[in-house]
Amino acid sequence: MYKRILSIFIILMLTCSLLVACGSSDENNEQPDEINGQSEEISDEQAPPPVQEEKHSGKYQGQIDNNSIEVNITNEAGETLPQTFQLSEKVKEEFDSYKLKINDKVSFTYDTPEIGNPIITKIEKVQ
Repeated sequence: MYKRILSIFIILMLTCSLLVACGSSDENNEQPDEINGQSEEISDEQAPPPVQEEKHSGKYQGQIDNNSIEVNITNEAGETLPQTFQLSEKVKEEFDSYKLKINDKVSFTYDTPEIGNPIITKIEKVQ
């Protein structure tokens, strides 16, 4: 008798939980549409500006990790300063083939994102 009552109770609980989980009102269905409409407007207004590609040269100072390197570059004031650059996926894959050593002169092209370090898209050793 106890098993039968327990079985009926469990079946009722499962049925109730399924009905509650599947039920929805019109009010709940309208909210996501309004939220999506607002987020689309915001994303259009806040689209990041296009990234500009720039060329530069300097002296290679070493690889910081698998994703970035340090290069001494000369700024507009004539000062030589170390700068960290991230490597693009393509450059990361080919990086060992460049066989760069510390103080090798390099020429490179990079993109400057709105957030984060500049990303090198092309690099070559200068003789």
